Amino acid sequence: MQSPYGPIYYEAIKKKINENTKDGIFILTVDPWNLSLDKRVKKIKDFPEEHSPLKNMYFYDCSPNYEYLLKNYSRSWFKIYTEREDTGKSNTYLHKDGWLEVTVDMQKDSVAKRAVEKVDFFYKELAPNQQLSSVRIKSLEDIIEFLKDKGTVYLVRIPTSERLLKLENSYSPDFNLKMKKISEKHQVKYFDFTPNPNYYQYTDGNHMYKESGKIFTAQLADSIRLLK
Repeated sequence: MQSPYGPIYYEAIKKKINENTKDGIFILTVDPWNLSLDKRVKKIKDFPEEHSPLKNMYFYDCSPNYEYLLKNYSRSWFKIYTEREDTGKSNTYLHKDGWLEVTVDMQKDSVAKRAVEKVDFFYKELAPNQQLSSVRIKSLEDIIEFLKDKGTVYLVRIPTSERLLKLENSYSPDFNLKMKKISEKHQVKYFDFTPNPNYYQYTDGNHMYKESGKIFTAQLADSIRLLK
């Protein structure tokens, strides 16, 4: 996970959100993995994100973000221009609204291969070596409280493939109950969209294909709108 919940992520959010924000809508996605930590890690200084860009940056709302480019972009800046969408050399494109569009081969065999590799990684590498982290959960709650003063917060569990959902439910059988308790404690709404995993198409069993992502986004927006 690129941005697991923790003290570093919390501090990054505080730097990014404008202090005068009062009517924001904040969607916090939760799953067993972004609230977990390697069992061998005992101290915050050993968290993996201690070595991520989130740790060494101060500015998060610049475009382009020269601090990131100077500190964390290891490739040539020339690549930024040669791999733009209009050159046809990149399978990713970051839209101005923040959507990172990813185009991959969706042939059945290719999808199946990626799905097997992803399930194997979660089953063999993550599930046996990680556990839900009280520090990560505490940081999630701190983030909720911080953002509540700046708008409305929603906790969202995004759908994943049936095989990965089965693994997640085995890894953390009471995960939904934990999230419901947190949502009740902090008086925010929790949406669990995992009951119908086969309604969506996935690129690798974990990430939604972009067309399914559009459908899910509309469903989430409708769910929020119904609460108004």
